[in-house]
Amino acid sequence: MSASTKVTDVSTGNGRNAFSVMFKSAAGTPVTESCDKVLIATGSSKLGYRWAEQLGHSIVPPIPSLFTFKIKDKELHELAGVSVE
Repeated sequence: MSASTKVTDVSTGNGRNAFSVMFKSAAGTPVTESCDKVLIATGSSKLGYRWAEQLGHSIVPPIPSLFTFKIKDKELHELAGVSVE
């Protein structure tokens, strides 16, 4: 699997590997890979929540929040207003 590959599903695996990850190859062919660990990093995507639930995790419904962290580290103050895309 390479960067920017669109994963279509994640499930618990069978046998030696703990997980199965399904995605489409560059040619569009469905592919399943087995792995020991999975990192789900989909931001606030509901798909990521669904996969986590499928894998046995419980999800606490997120709520919008408008607050700031009060951190006294001076180096972090230099990052105020910085955004990354």
